[in-house]
Amino acid sequence: MPVKIKGSDYTTVAERLNAIHGKESSKLTILTEILSEDDLGITMKATVKISGDDPQQFEGHARELYSSNRNEVNFAFSLENCETSAIGRALASAGYAGKKFSSAEEMQSIDRKNDAREKQIEAKKKNPGVIAAYDMKAIWELAQEKNVNANGLQALMAETLDTEVKDSSSLSTAQLKKVYDALKAKAKDEEVVL
Repeated sequence: MPVKIKGSDYTTVAERLNAIHGKESSKLTILTEILSEDDLGITMKATVKISGDDPQQFEGHARELYSSNRNEVNFAFSLENCETSAIGRALASAGYAGKKFSSAEEMQSIDRKNDAREKQIEAKKKNPGVIAAYDMKAIWELAQEKNVNANGLQALMAETLDTEVKDSSSLSTAQLKKVYDALKAKAKDEEVVL
């Protein structure tokens, strides 16, 4: 049964799943994938595939921000919450949304998400450059600013992490932070070339 929020009816993700299972159950595949996860939150993609004579595929994306409040769902269950939202959006794309594309769960979490985003913005104002500084793009930009070439950056990573790094995408946020901090500590005119 749809949930009334601010005068409009929104279906829950469970209702959307029940509707598609009732109609397409034998032809249905739902896949989920983590696109990114960092210190701030998690981003996922859900894919709904309907096989048969006219195979179709629909996608939905969601991002959930972690919460430091133990009483909020995203304190411990960001992954599950994000996956549910992504599935709900993929089902909406497949036509299982009722009258509104957003799910009831999404609409009920607007205030929580806005609060979490406001906290991130405030933290970034207090300490600019720290929140999103540990991705490889930021590290590479800092390396160029410090005159560190690709070989030098790889050597710095190996030295800092005490291991050879063949694929930077496998590094954790903590490891990226360590590399970023080590690179930041280098003198600007010190060139690292191997």
